[in-house]
Amino acid sequence: MKEIAEVLKRPLFLPNIPEIVMKALLGEMSYLLFASQRVSSKKIEGEGFIFEYQNICSALEAIYQVQESNTKISNDISKEYVS
Repeated sequence: MKEIAEVLKRPLFLPNIPEIVMKALLGEMSYLLFASQRVSSKKIEGEGFIFEYQNICSALEAIYQVQESNTKISNDISKEYVS
């Protein structure tokens, strides 16, 4: 979430919700929120897989640049029809 906020240059407001509250709301699924999510790509890279983006920030920047350019094109086309 922090990475998305950085790429979009927007503030990130995440409330600090106690674990017990989340357990009451989500039950056993709350474990996913509080468990470690550390993963490694070494195994698939060892098999020859090549990532297009080396980290999440560069991937998000590429996604949001495409969306921004598509929005601009859409707005330009809309203006042509209005004029």
